[in-house]
Amino acid sequence: MVILQDFNESLQILNTILIIDNDVVSECKVCIDRNTKLWNIIYWHTKKEYIHKGYGKLVLSKSLKGLKEKFGKPIRIEYIWNGVNYYVYEWLNKNFSPICTHIYGTGEIQMKSYSLDIDSVVEFFGI
Repeated sequence: MVILQDFNESLQILNTILIIDNDVVSECKVCIDRNTKLWNIIYWHTKKEYIHKGYGKLVLSKSLKGLKEKFGKPIRIEYIWNGVNYYVYEWLNKNFSPICTHIYGTGEIQMKSYSLDIDSVVEFFGI
């Protein structure tokens, strides 16, 4: 198991991937705004055969810890949910008291941005 991270300075995005046996198992992208200290989880995916085994949580945790080490604690963390994989929304609800801040798109294709309770995130991931 290998975890790789790459921070794109021009886009202000940290990309974290987890590789097992040369296969990308999970990936997370977090975009930051250094001025407002907003972190936005814009992409978080774990391959179907690896879900519910802690790999996605590990990747997200490494992302948040890596950003905190480099930029300090955020003031706000948001998660953009694409409406797929309802268990992710249930997990967010159970752990982080999400509040919908934006809805992108119309009709059946919508993405929603949720502001997560920062204290819950800090405690949950130990950041």
